[in-house]
Amino acid sequence: MNKNKQLRALLRFHVAMNPFTMILPLVFGLQCYIPFLTSSRSPDYAPALRSVLQNQIIWVVCIFSAALMAPEAMGSANSNSALTGLEFLLTRAIDRRLLLRARSVLYYAFVLALPLAVYLSTFASPALRVTETDKVAHQEVLEQIPGSIAGQTANTITIPNGSTLVEGWYLWLFVCAAITGQVFIYAVYPLKCRKYIYWGAAAVIICVGMAPIVDLIQHPADHTSRKTFFFAFTAHQPLCWVAALAALLLVQLWCERRFARTEQ
Repeated sequence: MNKNKQLRALLRFHVAMNPFTMILPLVFGLQCYIPFLTSSRSPDYAPALRSVLQNQIIWVVCIFSAALMAPEAMGSANSNSALTGLEFLLTRAIDRRLLLRARSVLYYAFVLALPLAVYLSTFASPALRVTETDKVAHQEVLEQIPGSIAGQTANTITIPNGSTLVEGWYLWLFVCAAITGQVFIYAVYPLKCRKYIYWGAAAVIICVGMAPIVDLIQHPADHTSRKTFFFAFTAHQPLCWVAALAALLLVQLWCERRFARTEQ
C-alpha cells in the first residue's frame, strides 16, 4: 500500500473512531456565523471597526488541539484507547510520521473549513461600512486602509474590500492559532507531566480568552492593539501569508520528527 492510500485509510479510521470530531468545524467557526444569526450584517448596520475585529473564538482552537493532535497524551489513556482506537494505532507497525500527518490534515481541515468558506464568500460582496465616532480613529482608518473613503453620513467610512480584508485577517489568525496549538502540544508531548501542563495552559487560555467578553474588564488598549495588528496585516498581506505557510511547513516537519522518535 503506497503512502497516499495509507493516509486516506488513516483519515477514514480517525473519522470512524472519533465521530464527535465532526462537530469541531462548527465550534472553530463559531465567530463566522454569529453575525448572520444576529443579523448584524444588515445593509443599515455600520459597526465600529474595533467591534468588527473582535474575535473571542480563536482561543478555542488551542483548547481543542489535543483532541485531534494527541488525544492519547492529554487525557485518560484507558478512555482514549477505548474511544479512539489509539491502542490499535500505536501498537501496529504504522509509519508514525504518516499517522501524525493524518492527524494534521484533519486538524487543519477542521480548523480552517468555515473561516475559509466565509473568506471566499466575501468576494461576492467585499464592501464594508464602518462607523468611527472618534476623529483620530476615523482619520487613522482612512490613512491605513487603502481605498477607504468617508461615507455620506457622519462618522461612517466605506471600505471597498473591507469584508475580504477582515475575513482574510481572521483566516490568517486561525492559521497562526492552529500552528501555535500544534507546536505547544508536541513541545510537551514527551514530558511525563504533559497532561498537567496542557490543562494548566488550557485554564490560562480560557481565562484570557473569556476576559474581554465582560466589558467591565475589557481594556481600551485591547482595541488599539487589535487595530494596529490589522493595519499591519493589511499593509503586508503577502509577507504575512508567506511567513504563516512557511511556519506551518516547518512546524509539521518538526512535529512529525518528534512524534516518530517518541515511544509510548
